Amino acid sequence: MATISACISLSASARAETSQTSDLDLFHFNEKSEQRLWGIVNDDVMGGISTSKVSVKEGIAHFTGNVSLENNGGFASTRARIQNAKLKGYYAIKLRVKGDGKKYKLSLRTGSQWNSANYQITFPTKKDEWLEHTLLMEKMKPTWRGRSLSLPSIKPEEVGLIGLSISDKQSGPFQLEVDWIKAVKTHDQSPATNKGMEFIPTSANSPDPLPF
Repeated sequence: MATISACISLSASARAETSQTSDLDLFHFNEKSEQRLWGIVNDDVMGGISTSKVSVKEGIAHFTGNVSLENNGGFASTRARIQNAKLKGYYAIKLRVKGDGKKYKLSLRTGSQWNSANYQITFPTKKDEWLEHTLLMEKMKPTWRGRSLSLPSIKPEEVGLIGLSISDKQSGPFQLEVDWIKAVKTHDQSPATNKGMEFIPTSANSPDPLPF
């Protein structure tokens, strides 16, 4: 029995080690220069006055700013490119974040242009508490300028763009800290993953939360 238990323990350990080594680091923010990889798109492209910026300090990315609902605005976003076909064989995006209690969105797009469908999923934060979220690509909902689309799930091998945003009338200052972003091969989600992370569609009269 002891031998069987040892084998089971070793097998579980091997699976965990394999899972960890199969993760693909996308952004680890070890270098301050990484902040230059992330561009900003706010509602000022639609006449709004929301503001945001990305800065990297001591290995942590800080996405901060202020969301204003004035002038039909109400969103702030940041985006970066991913090498084409880099996510082939991966099925989820995993990120470690510390926020302010507000909800944020992860977005993926195909190709290298910003005019493709915007696949989104919402994730929560807890004020001043680090959380890890594993967000399944198959759960992400496609939109175009705030309208839901009837499209198949995004194909990992076609992902070329990634973004983070805040919208949904969450006005006022915001702060999201990101330790790292990875791609993972698992089809499974942990008990905390996507729990309570409903997709919140934007109304037809409001701007696309990530119009990049």
